[in-house]
Amino acid sequence: AEPVSDRKPPRWLVGVVAMLHDRFSENLSLDEIADEAGVHRVHLARTFRAHHGCTLGDYVRRLRIEAACRGLADSNLPLVEVALSAGFSDQSHFSKAFRNAMGMTPGEFRRQHRTR
Repeated sequence: AEPVSDRKPPRWLVGVVAMLHDRFSENLSLDEIADEAGVHRVHLARTFRAHHGCTLGDYVRRLRIEAACRGLADSNLPLVEVALSAGFSDQSHFSKAFRNAMGMTPGEFRRQHRTR
């Protein structure tokens, strides 16, 4: 997604995005992320949305779905293991989020994108 703000993001926000990419499978709270960045949680949420056009939660969900897509295409792991390793709490939550994001079930995706 194109950033909504054409201003350069503050350095702390660049750090937050890097942390999200490194730790998307963990259950990080907004407070933990804000503490790590050294900013107030409301400021974090507002600034993140201004620069990324979505909430932190939406961004993390997208990273998790991308990781799950790779796991589905590149492994024979059971769906529940793909879901848990991508950071979803359980398979049904994963399946629902996956279908909303991708327009198909994880099983359908795996059948269409199988690499071996």
